[in-house]
Amino acid sequence: MRKLLALLVILTLVLGLWGCQSQESEGTRFKSEYEQLNGQKDEDGNVLCELTLPADGKIIYAEPEKICEAFENGTHVIYLGWPQCNWCRRMLPVLLDTVRDYPGVYIYYYNLKSARQAFESGGNDKLAQVYRDIVSELEKDDYDFTELVSYYEDGTMKIPSSLVYFIREGEIIGVHRRTVASHLDAFEPLDDGQKKELAEIYRTYLEEMVRKVAPGCDDC
Repeated sequence: MRKLLALLVILTLVLGLWGCQSQESEGTRFKSEYEQLNGQKDEDGNVLCELTLPADGKIIYAEPEKICEAFENGTHVIYLGWPQCNWCRRMLPVLLDTVRDYPGVYIYYYNLKSARQAFESGGNDKLAQVYRDIVSELEKDDYDFTELVSYYEDGTMKIPSSLVYFIREGEIIGVHRRTVASHLDAFEPLDDGQKKELAEIYRTYLEEMVRKVAPGCDDC
C-alpha cells in the first residue's frame, strides 16, 4: 500500500513538472518569436518597437482547427495577431501580465497573417480556407463587431491583428482592439497610466470570464 502511494506521489510530481516545463516551452517560444524582431523594420520600413516578454507567459500555440474549437468551447483568451504588428507589440506585455493573475486561464495563439494574406490574394488554398473558417466562427456568435472591424468588398470580415477575444464557455463575452483611446500612435510607448488603464480593461473581461454563477440561476 505504501509503495502504491509513493508511486502515485511520484507520478503526480512528474506530471506537474512536465506541465510546468511544457508551459515554459510555449512561453519561451512566444517570447523568442516576438523579441527577435526588436528594432527590425516592418513591411513599410517602420522600425518595430522593442518589447520584453516573460518566458513563462500563459501561451498555448494552437493549430487552426484548435482555434476554431476554442471559439466554441471552453474559457480562455484568443489572440490571432503577429509579431510585425506594432499595436500587438504594445499591448502584449500588459495582456500577459494581467492574465498571469488568473489561474487556469490561458491565451490561445495562432498567427493569422499568412492565412489573411492568402485570402486577400484570392487564393483557394488551405491557408485561405483557414481564414474563412475563422471568420465563420466569429460570425456564428452574436457579438457585434461593427466598430472593431472593416470588411472586404465581398462582405467578408477583415480581422485586425490586434483583436483580443475573451471567451467564456464557448461564448465571446468581450473583444478589445489595440490599446486605449488616449494612445493614438503604435510607434509611441504606453505611459504608466495607459498601461494601468489597459490592464483594467482586460481585467474587467477576465473577471467576467471566471465569475461563478449559482446552479440553476442564469444571471438571476
